[in-house]
Amino acid sequence: MVCIYHNSIFFHRFAQVYRLTLWLSEAYLLLLTMLDKSPDRVERRRSNCPAALSEKDGGPKDRDNMRETLACQLNKTLIERFDAWLLVQRYAVLTKSRYLATARKFAEFLGDRSAISTTHSDVQQYLGVCAKQGQSIHLLNIELYGLRAFFDFLCLGGLVKWVPPRLVRMRYPGPRVPRFLRQLDVKKLFGAARTLQERMVCELLYGTGCRPGELSSMRIEDLDFVERRVRVWGKGTPRFLMLTPRLIKQLRKYIGTRCSGYVLVDGRPLQTIRVHSTPYGGWDCLYRRYDEKGKNLGVVRRYLPVGTCNTANGAKAEIRRRFSEDRIERPIGLRPVSIASIERTVQRIALRVGMRVTPRLLRHSIATHLLDNGADVRVVSACLGHKQLRTTMVYVHISQKRAQASFEKCHPMK
Repeated sequence: MVCIYHNSIFFHRFAQVYRLTLWLSEAYLLLLTMLDKSPDRVERRRSNCPAALSEKDGGPKDRDNMRETLACQLNKTLIERFDAWLLVQRYAVLTKSRYLATARKFAEFLGDRSAISTTHSDVQQYLGVCAKQGQSIHLLNIELYGLRAFFDFLCLGGLVKWVPPRLVRMRYPGPRVPRFLRQLDVKKLFGAARTLQERMVCELLYGTGCRPGELSSMRIEDLDFVERRVRVWGKGTPRFLMLTPRLIKQLRKYIGTRCSGYVLVDGRPLQTIRVHSTPYGGWDCLYRRYDEKGKNLGVVRRYLPVGTCNTANGAKAEIRRRFSEDRIERPIGLRPVSIASIERTVQRIALRVGMRVTPRLLRHSIATHLLDNGADVRVVSACLGHKQLRTTMVYVHISQKRAQASFEKCHPMK
């Protein structure tokens, strides 16, 4: 924290000296031009100016290039410091990557100008360029939020005295009505799962209403089968998910004898040793080795001389005995399954029954089904991990079963 603060003061002083140097150079040239109107003498005096070299040496071109280089380097350094600040603030991985991408795109938009000289007009022009590229109002709001976070960081360090993106407001996009699956469609989706891995992904996403990132980081040590809950990390903060008896039964079957590591494994088949006989009667074998953390150490070659074994199975057993220090089986559960892998798994299962399903769609579906079955909106909000109740209210609007029952009960002409 102290290091970031001192670095911010350094960049603030550097920017002040840089602007002062450019201003003095321009003022010096303007003063010479006012005192002597002779083109020859002005050109001769310009060549002796410390801020601008002669045309023979590059002159104004070198000065412009130097100014552009300094501005680009300053923007690049500020973005690196912004990355460190987001890490200190414990932002979610997806939020952090989005904010950094917005800061880099805005630096490219500025070109040879530094970010500390930005005005609200520059922010409006940048959003206009993004809109011309076809971005929706939702994505434009994300870009604006990223710029606000970046300039809040610059203002905190004293590089800017005001935050230009705070003076820009986007049009209210209106409530987004999410899609959801019917309970019959959910059963079809579960029936299309072919492996225990695929079934577990669907069961956890729909059964707990968790986000894909929370499912990826779910660990066995955080499971509590007695209290029927599991602790996960969502958007940088921990929260608890409730488990049903059916889901607990599926989890026990899936985890097996494992006591630690991540709940979901990548599902790759275990490595098998394949031996080949050589023309001279020996045995040759290639396989991969892994360390205790599951890192691939490369392919190694093992050889058994002539007369050691007569069969391939005997050669496999002899290789395992002689080279028992080699870790052939990759450890399970030491690395989390990526979010992209979870999304591909759900999409692959849905294509088998002719549907287009994403993990977020399963999250919307369980929220809607809970409300249809009479669950309180506050309970649903706690299950989904919403910080504000109004975020959950959108599911009340799409709960068709409750709306239909209330309509038929209260209609004056039944």
